[in-house]
Amino acid sequence: MLIPMERRHADEVGRLHYLYVGSFLKDLGESMCICFYRETLRSDINFGFVYVENLRVLAFTFGTMDNSKLFKNTRLRLELLIALIKRPWLINRVFHRYKDQSPPSPERCYSATDLEVRGQGVGKLMYLRMHDEFRRRGAFGYLLQIDSDNIISINANQNIVGAKVIRQFFDNGKKRYEFLVTT
Repeated sequence: MLIPMERRHADEVGRLHYLYVGSFLKDLGESMCICFYRETLRSDINFGFVYVENLRVLAFTFGTMDNSKLFKNTRLRLELLIALIKRPWLINRVFHRYKDQSPPSPERCYSATDLEVRGQGVGKLMYLRMHDEFRRRGAFGYLLQIDSDNIISINANQNIVGAKVIRQFFDNGKKRYEFLVTT
């Protein structure tokens, strides 16, 4: 069943993120991923959906109406600082992320599906629901970023929601694409 993401889902979503999403949050550890969702879900500008079976979160998608405000929460910044102290080799990567950050805009930030339910249409269902939510909230479009080697996700986003590549860049040595999706 696909339902809106709530703070009570933060721990399970954070674990899924840690397992399946290549991001600087993952590099900072599972507890940072969990903290990110606990704190960002306090704000009305952030939202998401979870796919739940037998009381287990097996997939999620998370978005924001303003990506420039994701790390403004004081608690989240403190946790980020603690995580960076434990992993100082990541400091440069985090600074580059902020330096190269896109202008404030709606963005589908993260999405993951557990291996248990892949290939069952869960991702498509989530993409469509997120697309509808951005439209409902008045966004004329939103951004998303996908690693160039994630062909399944690239094809799905182009076919399901009409994502169009607007730039390519390198993040931590990996080629990534930024897509614009109009609602």
